[in-house]
Amino acid sequence: MRKIATIVATTALLAAVAATLTGCTTSASTIAGCTPTKSGSVSDAVSVSNNFGKTPKVKITSPVGKVTTTQRTVITTGTGKVATKSTRVTADFAVYNGTTGKELSSTGFDGKTVPFTVDSSHILAGLVKTLQCTRAGSRVVGVIPASEAFGSAGSTGVGAKDSIVF
Repeated sequence: MRKIATIVATTALLAAVAATLTGCTTSASTIAGCTPTKSGSVSDAVSVSNNFGKTPKVKITSPVGKVTTTQRTVITTGTGKVATKSTRVTADFAVYNGTTGKELSSTGFDGKTVPFTVDSSHILAGLVKTLQCTRAGSRVVGVIPASEAFGSAGSTGVGAKDSIVF
């Protein structure tokens, strides 16, 4: 139960599309070999607008298309350090159920960001794929399949076959 609660809190990070990274500890010059997750038609179809620090306006056509691996689309590229495996980051986020389009969680975009480590032993594998190789100050959308989120266990508000949008 504790793991599910932790995953839900972390997944919320994934949620809607709005991840604003700050405080990453790896510089761009040291990311040789960092291969970011590619965007795709499903993540590209999610639109996000509004200024940083404000609640994003997210448009998701639900159900989102089927994905077999995480897709990541960079909406705005930041100029800060790059998140790599085991980097500690802080983020504002919103998480949505990709099947229903319902918002599952959000940080509230009130300046109270959430810190976490970009490592699949701490957060969902799809969230790691969404954030890894992303510069601080970026806004990204991740569409994560069930297999890289909660799998057959599902979670509160997420069925065993539901993708999530972060």
